[in-house]
Amino acid sequence: YSELAITLFNFWSLKILLPIKVIFLILAFSPRLKLKVKSKRFFITGGTGTLGKALVSKILDNGGIPIIYSRDEGKQALIYGQDKDVKCIIGDIRDYDKLYVSMKKERPDIVIHTAALKRIDDMEYHPDECIKTNIYGTSNICKSMQTYSIPRIIYLQTALCYGTPTTNPIPVQHGCNPITSYGVSKLAGEKYLMLAKLPFVSFSISLLE
Repeated sequence: YSELAITLFNFWSLKILLPIKVIFLILAFSPRLKLKVKSKRFFITGGTGTLGKALVSKILDNGGIPIIYSRDEGKQALIYGQDKDVKCIIGDIRDYDKLYVSMKKERPDIVIHTAALKRIDDMEYHPDECIKTNIYGTSNICKSMQTYSIPRIIYLQTALCYGTPTTNPIPVQHGCNPITSYGVSKLAGEKYLMLAKLPFVSFSISLLE
């Protein structure tokens, strides 16, 4: 896990399929991670979700500076309202102008993109909303990063991008054939990162133990 954590913060384009708990372990137990996080500014989209909260905790533990970009002002106040070490911005990744201005002001070293519409059943009934957030929103992040030369991004992908896997466990080289609107949108978001030629790490998250 230690070497994988170093790879994560050296940022060559990389795709990794891991259970969500393993990602937490990487962030929690890598002895060299502090050297890569200390004093770095992390711009976290969707930082009030389950994964976002865990990442913020580990970033703070290792001397980093988290900046939360989220449209849920209630959760921001409830989770981070009393924490002076966490900067909170109310904003939606669909809103390019707000995202652009926020990145210009904060000038992060790293973007961690966890924001997404991810309720799978709901996204089948509202694919237009899924597209606006998961695809266009990711495109807005890419354009903002390019404008201000923000060098690095961690993208939270989903194992649903593989569709119905032919093998289990799923190897990262497995072909992508998503069968849900959510899976399609997350794969398209990742393609935007590739087209933008941004150095990134893409974690395809599985909830399997």
